[in-house]
Amino acid sequence: MAVAKRLVLFLRRSGKQAQFSLALQRQAKEPPRLRDISTFVLEHLDQSLPVASIATHVGMSSRTLSRWCREHLDESPAEIVRRLRIDEAQRLLAETDLPLKDITTRTGLGAPTTLWRAFTQQLGVTPAAYRQRFSSVVARGVEATGA
Repeated sequence: MAVAKRLVLFLRRSGKQAQFSLALQRQAKEPPRLRDISTFVLEHLDQSLPVASIATHVGMSSRTLSRWCREHLDESPAEIVRRLRIDEAQRLLAETDLPLKDITTRTGLGAPTTLWRAFTQQLGVTPAAYRQRFSSVVARGVEATGA
């Protein structure tokens, strides 16, 4: 599972669990002209990302950026930043054993309570439950102990 996620391959899932590749889903939705937005946001995820700084980076006014995002992605720039932060938090929860405080710092989500609230609202699970279910770190630990 860890290799498939890193290679951005779709995984075989049993039952009704959805196939997922966050990177492919994001790329499929983004028009080429707006791909720079995600790249810029991901490179500066741990920083404050006001719409004006994103707009300046991609060569648009704040208003034009907001219109383009709504038109092409059905999200505001702030919603895109939040989604990308949550996507990265999901990856860190699944692939590392970092404490929640470190994950919130790396993703710019502020405090563990903000991460908890974002996860429960967006994904319907707590960060701890997500890690328990999807963590490749936990799986490696189980394999190492022979359980």
